[in-house]
Amino acid sequence: MQLKVDHRQGQSTLRDLVRPLLCGLVLLTLTGCAALNEPPVPDFDGADYWDSGLVYHQHIDVATLSADFSSPELMLSGFVSAVAASASNLYFIDQGAGQLVQVDLATKTGKVLTDLQSPSVPGLFVDSDGKVYAIDRARRRLLIFDTYLADIRYLPLGPTLGNPLDIAVVGQGQWLLVLDGLQGTIATLEMFGGISQIMRPESPSAMSFIRPRAMAATEQGFLVLDGGADQVIGFDHYGRTVGVFAEEDISHATALAADSCGRLFIADDDGLYLGFADMNFPGRRANIPELVGSEISDLWSDGAFLFVATRADGIHMLLIDPVCGEL
Repeated sequence: MQLKVDHRQGQSTLRDLVRPLLCGLVLLTLTGCAALNEPPVPDFDGADYWDSGLVYHQHIDVATLSADFSSPELMLSGFVSAVAASASNLYFIDQGAGQLVQVDLATKTGKVLTDLQSPSVPGLFVDSDGKVYAIDRARRRLLIFDTYLADIRYLPLGPTLGNPLDIAVVGQGQWLLVLDGLQGTIATLEMFGGISQIMRPESPSAMSFIRPRAMAATEQGFLVLDGGADQVIGFDHYGRTVGVFAEEDISHATALAADSCGRLFIADDDGLYLGFADMNFPGRRANIPELVGSEISDLWSDGAFLFVATRADGIHMLLIDPVCGEL
């Protein structure tokens, strides 16, 4: 499977002036960016890689956060559609309340960042600088909060995307990608607003994604979970296919996460699946009794913890052993 790129022509004078400076933002057409190097491939120790596992750590009952965190403004339902984390900050979308929420697990404080009209998608991301990205599907825009959560930028998504579903920031913040769940495409957004490219996955049989469900950033590029085909397709920063993962190991998959050590985490009908972006290592099932019966809606990994969002049971934190930095 490869990605076919449709280039969008803009008429903005500002865009024309800054486009040469933003060539690193444009996926797949990087011939003019000589300073951009190929992404490094990490070298893992086989024993540590295979021994990776998950250990249950903590349950966060979202519906009772107003009492636990002494934040009376948090009147939440507990139905979580998206989750992300950075340092001690946990971010999630409460679908029932229609709110994007931030809580500090260290200080036990929390606040509502904004209201969302269509909060049912897993479109939430935190980059390495701590900036928070959230899809506001009903208003057809992307919200970007700065590191201090003091300023919000709004990027219009326009009518091109049928169903903006998920988001990933890859290439050390160079590329901003949005997954379209309706058309099965991936849009590259410009930081000044607007869509610069539409990428369409292709194979020799011209097959596209059957039912894309989620997207995750990796050190080498990004992953897309196709819930219809029950597989994860990996792409590098330039949109070239690097592999198909878990195609015979998952069933009715709903959520995906990845960490910087190349480990990928998938939620499906049978619970959690721990896989590896190195094709030499098979995946394995994680037996977590606390998650039995939970309808998992989203996953997020920071290399130390796996955050599991559920439809009716809040958020569960699992310790990833070993922690990514220890590999």
